[in-house]
Amino acid sequence: MKSGVMRALAGAVVGLAAVSGMALPAAPARAQVRFAVSTAGGRGAMTPVGRSSFKDYTKLLALTDDQTQSATDLFEGYRAAYQVAKDEHDAKVQTISENMQESGDFQASIKQMQEEGGKFAEKSGKLEESFMNDLKALLTDKQSEKWSGVERHRRRETSLRQSFYSGAGVDLVSMVEKMKADPGTPEFAALLEQYEMDMDRRLQESSRQMQDAAGENKKNDPMDFGAQQEMLKKMGESSKTVRDLNRDYVKRLAVLMDAEHKADFEREFSKRSFPDVYRESHTEQCLKAAAAMPDLDTTQKETISNLLTQYQRDALPLNEAWAKAINDAEEDAGGTMLMEMSKWSGGGQKDDLKKSRANRKELDSKTRARLDEVLGPSQREKLPPKKPSEDGPGVRIKIGGMGGGGVEGDEGEE
Repeated sequence: MKSGVMRALAGAVVGLAAVSGMALPAAPARAQVRFAVSTAGGRGAMTPVGRSSFKDYTKLLALTDDQTQSATDLFEGYRAAYQVAKDEHDAKVQTISENMQESGDFQASIKQMQEEGGKFAEKSGKLEESFMNDLKALLTDKQSEKWSGVERHRRRETSLRQSFYSGAGVDLVSMVEKMKADPGTPEFAALLEQYEMDMDRRLQESSRQMQDAAGENKKNDPMDFGAQQEMLKKMGESSKTVRDLNRDYVKRLAVLMDAEHKADFEREFSKRSFPDVYRESHTEQCLKAAAAMPDLDTTQKETISNLLTQYQRDALPLNEAWAKAINDAEEDAGGTMLMEMSKWSGGGQKDDLKKSRANRKELDSKTRARLDEVLGPSQREKLPPKKPSEDGPGVRIKIGGMGGGGVEGDEGEE
């Protein structure tokens, strides 16, 4: 990546805690650096309370039907107000971005984006605080005793998004519930509660460390690339402890499950830790779509079934090697962000990581070519189209969210 792009990147990084989803053009290289950031100054103000989380709150608090209706009205009002604030913020950021393309004044534009991001974080934070206070006012004294559970839930929903290591953004409480993996034993319940408490303490400490790092960095020149790297290194160290806590509890919780649930639980954690590796590939989508076609003859059905089985079997060790290569690269660099920045600045990608990705890509290509040979022209036309690459043109930096070690959430509901 050329020096102009790196300067733009360095300046944008300093606004990581305040700017959400901004696009930065890199004039000298005529490339585009796009940012998908799910973080907001430690409070999570830019991550609104999600619908699924709100439903969790009503369960945690054991609301009555009348309370639930009142709470829902409050929630809908909060979400509507948040959306208005977000639309206004997005419009301002878009204007700044367009002006930056014309003027080429990255430093001034980045400062403006930071300022707008800070204003939005403050405004959305106040909206959230007002909603939470109104929700709490609906509770009886007995229900109020459960409010700390809502606060811990909210901290996981927001803080886990600030993840710099694969696996640091996974919420095991949510994962157990969604997978129905709880065996119902007192030992498991006690251990899951211990995880919730340990994670909450770790997240609060991590949040303080990240805010301290961001605060110190404000004294630096936004274009000081070395200073931005140092800030990210400190943030990465904090995120790594969260990842390690998750990995430890996955092992401890899995031991208390039966063999089937244990395997599913460990596999799901790997999938959420390395979504780019373990998400269903386009090749697998095509194989499954082809297998469901009603006009297949007997030979086609058997061949496609064998192809799918063989593909899944062959992909397993390749995926494990790819995930390990990502993990090793993160360890060497100090986290996902620094790993990518090293690559862009001319350090290149580690050979093991490059090779592992190439091996999976080769399997996908060969299997897809074999499928095309089995199907007729009209059948091939019915296969699902390949979606544009998640990265698209340019470079995508993703902190949080389901990718790059992010956390699952309500992204599709915003």
